[in-house]
Amino acid sequence: MGYIFDKKVIILATGGTIAGVGEFGRSVGYPSGQISAEQLIDTVPGLREIAPIEARQVCNLNSDDITGGIWIDIARRIEAEALREDVAGFVITH
Repeated sequence: MGYIFDKKVIILATGGTIAGVGEFGRSVGYPSGQISAEQLIDTVPGLREIAPIEARQVCNLNSDDITGGIWIDIARRIEAEALREDVAGFVITH
């Protein structure tokens, strides 16, 4: 497959509103953190054609449930993966 960019983008998914599922037209009772990183990526047409993507599901939580420990885990993952020559950058979804 030919990509626009050759280096990888690592997506670190943490749940939140972007991973929520709700009924069209309703803003009440919208449950966040319902779909996985892979499902989220698959909802964006053509995304996988831009660059190679590695999806990592860090957690799948509501904003109120994210802890300092999770943020530290994310920082450590980025620090380790940033050493890879084949990685262009990171996206954290929430």
